[in-house]
Amino acid sequence: MFILTDGKNYVMENPMQQGKYISSTSPCHAKEFTWKQAKNLLNNNRKSLSWIKNGYYVMDKDTGKVEKANKVRFGSNEGAFIGEKSYEFDFNIVESIDKEVDIILRLDTWNIEDLNKTRGELQQGLQFYDSAISDVYHARMDKRPPAHIRTKVDGLLNELEESRRDIKQGLNYIDILIDAVNNHWNMSKIKSELKKAKYVPYKGRTKYYDEVVTLLSNY
Repeated sequence: MFILTDGKNYVMENPMQQGKYISSTSPCHAKEFTWKQAKNLLNNNRKSLSWIKNGYYVMDKDTGKVEKANKVRFGSNEGAFIGEKSYEFDFNIVESIDKEVDIILRLDTWNIEDLNKTRGELQQGLQFYDSAISDVYHARMDKRPPAHIRTKVDGLLNELEESRRDIKQGLNYIDILIDAVNNHWNMSKIKSELKKAKYVPYKGRTKYYDEVVTLLSNY
């Protein structure tokens, strides 16, 4: 990569206007260019860039070697990709794009009717598991069964609680997708909201949480 400098000042991109250039005294702010970009900028005839021609030159960012880009005819590709400026295109970029496009094309996008139907099914499932968990708690209350029975009841209750948790997570996602359809969100907005809707690890509110975590630390 290359930078443009006059030995004291450096060409940097205006942080407030992408594609616009200003001068900076800090090499840390220097904009990195390919050889062709640096050469064309140095030879550009736009008045707004005329200050760059006044003593600025191309320098290899890594070696500090000064390149005589201003001696190459503007618009010419002479020496653009040979010698120290040799370049090999990374086809992983193309493969990455192909993969992303393939994922998008294979998306089974639901319409609002499908989403509402799915939400209704999840709500019914949530009500079922709420009732099942309540049944187990009430059946277990005031009972003092032996250890092997307690283990079975505890295992059943844990399975029901986990199923209920997963249904609630699904409901959170479906609500986001419904909002996305109704409000015409773009893909970036949808991804952002789905990430925020994902459950985070539970934080204990009483001393009993830590006690149980300690008891279960080896299981």
